[in-house]
Amino acid sequence: MKYILYFLITFILQLGVFKVLYSDLALTVFHMLAFSVLYTLLMYVVDKLFPLTKKKPI
Repeated sequence: MKYILYFLITFILQLGVFKVLYSDLALTVFHMLAFSVLYTLLMYVVDKLFPLTKKKPI
C-alpha cells in the first residue's frame, strides 16, 4: 500500500508540473509513468536494504 501511494503521489506531482510547463503531454505522460515506476522501485529497494529498526525499550 505504501508503494502504491509513492507511485500515485509522484505521478500526480509530475502531472501538475508538466501540465504547467508543457502544453503537449503526448510523450511526457510516458516519461511520467516511467519515472514514477522507477522512483517506486527505488523506494522498495531502499526499504529492503536499509530496514528501519525499532528501538526496544530498556
